[in-house]
Amino acid sequence: MFQDLYGLVRYADSNYSGTARSTSLCHAASTSGGDLGAVGLNPAGAAAAAYSQFTLTPGLSISSCTSAYAPIAEENVTGRERVSRSRFILPNLGFVLNRSTGRKSGIVNYSFGLILNMPQVYNECVSAGGINNNTSMMGETAFFCSSHPGVSGIPRADLEYGDGYDPYRDSNHLFSDILAFQSGMISSYGCSDEYIGSNEVGFDDGSILLGGPIHQRYSRLRSGSRSDAVINLAFNLDNTFCFGGNLAVVRLVYGEELNRWEHAGDPDDFSLVKEGEGGKQFLFWNDGQDVFTLRTGGMGLYLMLGCIWMPVNGLRLGASVKTPTWFRISERRQWKSICNYVGTSSRMSETPEYWIDYRLVSPFNLTFGRACSLP
Repeated sequence: MFQDLYGLVRYADSNYSGTARSTSLCHAASTSGGDLGAVGLNPAGAAAAAYSQFTLTPGLSISSCTSAYAPIAEENVTGRERVSRSRFILPNLGFVLNRSTGRKSGIVNYSFGLILNMPQVYNECVSAGGINNNTSMMGETAFFCSSHPGVSGIPRADLEYGDGYDPYRDSNHLFSDILAFQSGMISSYGCSDEYIGSNEVGFDDGSILLGGPIHQRYSRLRSGSRSDAVINLAFNLDNTFCFGGNLAVVRLVYGEELNRWEHAGDPDDFSLVKEGEGGKQFLFWNDGQDVFTLRTGGMGLYLMLGCIWMPVNGLRLGASVKTPTWFRISERRQWKSICNYVGTSSRMSETPEYWIDYRLVSPFNLTFGRACSLP
């Protein structure tokens, strides 16, 4: 199984870059041939040129994001900012050995190659933030954990560790709810199924409001790549028809980190009374952070067959078929929350690290192309 539709598209989709020539020609390179970057689009292209090749293509991947912040959609938009991130990549590396058979007809030449292409690069950096006077992520979590008319809340005992009881393993509650309680982002009060966020203040009339202005920030970082190690064999028939095949081993590496962070504008606005053996203790909330990390690794395999027909000088027609890619993927997921109070140590909680292994089969891929050159 795959985890969601986005994961299927992310891991199975291809955005071929290859060499500078194949990148500039886009999918037209699948028909023109003669370029190692295009072998991943049509394996017959390696035999279209009667010479051997070696290519090394460096590249630069740049991610840029411009954001703005609004506590209420499209109202009081502030906090405009821009972030960017760049990384060095190697879209193409490989060689093809082309040999002539010495014949005037039939198979006039053939080629064998080993090519490393990078059909997908994951590089994304997103950040946005601003000031909110109305709501918080802690308040949202507390609201959905609490009881309301006609809706029961989550009993406090369900969110706590007990004798042999593990809330992550033995309950059906969301990890985010358990984590928020364990880290102190939300606390129970009154009945056992009523909760309040650490940056909220309760009043005598039963209302709960945000204690004061808070700084909010969201960030997302994605990195990794998918690389195809291709073994290519192609033949040239009568200098009018080329055909060939690829056997490709795919390596997938992907990482993602999501951060949600809130910080008090003035900690004095967020006082909390804690009663213990030593009497009452006043705590002042300072900040809280929610972190999700995903680490993915996988291997895959696929076959590709292709042909290029050159009926007349200056015209080439090409087609290729790629089998589904059979992936074996392993994911590691973990959530972590941190809550800090002024003058006291941090309170942190994290979920167990969950390993998920599954198989993913991408769809068939058919490519057709036509290329014309002027004399």
